[in-house]
Amino acid sequence: MLMISLLCWLGGRRIPIDRADFRHARVALSDDRLLWGPNLTLGAERTEIEFASHYLRLPVVQDLASLKVFLRTAPQWLVIRFRNQHGLASQVHQRLRNSPYSDWPTLQAFALEQHLSPSTFRRKLEREGCSYQEIKDEVRRGVAFEQLRESRASIGDIAERLGFQEPSAFHRAFKKWTGESPGKYRSRFQGALAKDLTDASD
Repeated sequence: MLMISLLCWLGGRRIPIDRADFRHARVALSDDRLLWGPNLTLGAERTEIEFASHYLRLPVVQDLASLKVFLRTAPQWLVIRFRNQHGLASQVHQRLRNSPYSDWPTLQAFALEQHLSPSTFRRKLEREGCSYQEIKDEVRRGVAFEQLRESRASIGDIAERLGFQEPSAFHRAFKKWTGESPGKYRSRFQGALAKDLTDASD
């Protein structure tokens, strides 16, 4: 948590975590998804955190003045990952997260909702270290993980909800994200969940 928080602060933006596995089999907490993303496994074989390597190439945006402010609030600040909750990127994330994929606006329509020109909308997101497409991809992945873990919907239905024209396209995308198929991911997680429920009832 401390290392991810520090990386986020140095780059001036939130770094989305693609996968988080923890050996400790604790009870899930309400803020787990905020801290670790939706692809979280508790009681895994080993502790690992995975994120896209291109974030390691982000420039350091902090300076001496921001370092002094940072040090005045350390170490307690590092317990919470960097997230600009009032920034445009966070607004975009929440807007998409709370809407079905079929209702997601185009960049131009979203800029109009924010009373911004498309070019200004892009620049504001760039200053926060991301793009509209990157946020859409992050939300799409998150919904896929949640649906496979928590719903009984078929993989074809999930693919359709996420805007994939064919289930095969969803399979390819999911394997690129995680290294495994949606079916294997679901059976691995739901199998572990069923075991936990059985153990708890004994």
